[in-house]
Amino acid sequence: MSFSEMNFKVVERAGLISDIPKRLVHLRLAGLASLHGKALLDCGCGAGKDAAILSKLGNFVVGTDISMSALKMAKQTASNLRTHLDLVCCDSEELPFRREVFDLCYCSWTLHHFPRIELVLAQLNSVLRKGEALVIIEPNGSNVVVRISQNLEDLCRPWLIRRGADTPNERLHDCQTYVESLARAGFSHVRVLQWFGGGIPPVPRNDVILYMVVRVRALLLECAWKYLPPPFNGADLVARAQKD
Repeated sequence: MSFSEMNFKVVERAGLISDIPKRLVHLRLAGLASLHGKALLDCGCGAGKDAAILSKLGNFVVGTDISMSALKMAKQTASNLRTHLDLVCCDSEELPFRREVFDLCYCSWTLHHFPRIELVLAQLNSVLRKGEALVIIEPNGSNVVVRISQNLEDLCRPWLIRRGADTPNERLHDCQTYVESLARAGFSHVRVLQWFGGGIPPVPRNDVILYMVVRVRALLLECAWKYLPPPFNGADLVARAQKD
């Protein structure tokens, strides 16, 4: 079984209902929770949960992912929420759309899988209409706990991949890197905030060692959220920028 298929099955078993409140918080922070009647692109949609929520709000949503396993899950997610997604299998560095066709581009937990995030941002810029917004959500590399966790993940990555809990390629970026990359890709009016929603990632409960590791990580992230100043506190980075 491939990584993607294994990982998305784990995510889906975590359930839709328990996951939606945190996703709605992200969407509210990004100003998307009341969006209606827009043509949206969810780039790197994964299992399609955010895309399905945005579609349920009354938007036309196109979801892309390089993994067919992910898109099969996204189709099921949309069905579970009784909504519809247009799904396209493609590389985020080569989006197969005409220029300036979307009212908003959304890219959540995707960019850190690319060695050069400017290539993806440039693609998103090209398909976005002038004056409209791009929203990204990423791990906050300015957070010391996230940074240490990433270093440990790099050491244990083969073990984590075998358990369906990680991806083969990840590269952490800090807050300033995202701000500068957005500017180089032709975006302005960049607004960034950090967030920690609590809880742990959806991991198999029967993998006791992995479950305990992510529990300890969550406790450390909660401490950082309470005691460190921005941009070092939140585990998640939410950025909204406008196409020039």
